[in-house]
Order: sequence, then structure tokens, then C-alpha cells
Amino acid sequence: MLANPAGKSIAGLQWRVSVTGATVPKEYLNEGTAAKETHKMLACASVAGGAKATAFICMLSGGKGLIAAGPVAVVRFAAAPGAHEVTVQVTGVVGATPDGHSIDVKGAEATIALDGGPGPQ
Repeated sequence: MLANPAGKSIAGLQWRVSVTGATVPKEYLNEGTAAKETHKMLACASVAGGAKATAFICMLSGGKGLIAAGPVAVVRFAAAPGAHEVTVQVTGVVGATPDGHSIDVKGAEATIALDGGPGPQ
């Protein structure tokens, strides 16, 4: 989940999402509740993700008004057979103000341990 931080006047967003250890069909990328509330549209294009990664460049734009604080996009995935973990990285996040100026927005990374994987050492 990519979230719009509170207190930022953002009308649109662009970012790159990379998922390692899983497949992400394009239809698994969806608007989050904050984007839906302001009728924003999500458009994503597949890009080279590197070794064993699925990657997309995404843009969220359109609609009326600013993006509300909260989840702007949701990425679902199907873990690869035999994977013990899945890593999701959101990088290169840039917001756009209503007057067209850019705002840097912090990206995120998370690793999810899957059932059956190695436990705590």
C-alpha cells in the first residue's frame, strides 16, 4: 500500500513498484480508498524489474481535488512457488501539486515472510 502523507497538497502521483518473489498481474494494481474518494485513475505500465522482480511505473491522476490522506494504491501478488519471502519496494515517488509543481514523497520497502519459510533464528 502506498499512502499519501497527511499535510501534503498532492493532486497526482508517480512511482515505481518492484515485487521480488512473486508475480503481479497488471489487474492486481488498484486504486486505494484515498484515490477512489477523489475519483483518481491509476495507470501502470510494466517495466524491466531486474533479476526475479516484477516492476511497474504507475501514475495516479485525474479526478477532482487533492488526494486525501490514506492509501492511494494497493498491490496484490501471487507468491512464486517455493518462495520464502516477498519484497515490495516503492521508489521514485513524486507528487504533483494542483499548479504543477513537484513534491518528493518518501518511498517504502517491506519484506513479507511466507508460511513455511525459515522461522526466527
